[in-house]
Amino acid sequence: FRSLNAAFDTLHSAVCSNLRRGDVFARYSDTQYIVMLMNVEADIGHKVATRIENRFSSEIKLKNSSDVKLNYEVFSINDDNA
Repeated sequence: FRSLNAAFDTLHSAVCSNLRRGDVFARYSDTQYIVMLMNVEADIGHKVATRIENRFSSEIKLKNSSDVKLNYEVFSINDDNA
């Protein structure tokens, strides 16, 4: 359990360092965050997710917690029905 809390602290730091002003994130459940990027296409969302994953992975390796894995999905919400 301690390892999970440390991993979430690391993930929090990785997400904070890779978002712009206006983007938001929140803890969604005990094991999930949700990140919302404003006014970006899906390909940019994938790039941001990759940067977060790389930062998280490098910090986790420094903390010798290589058993922790990060999984994510990128979804696009378009405004076609407005």
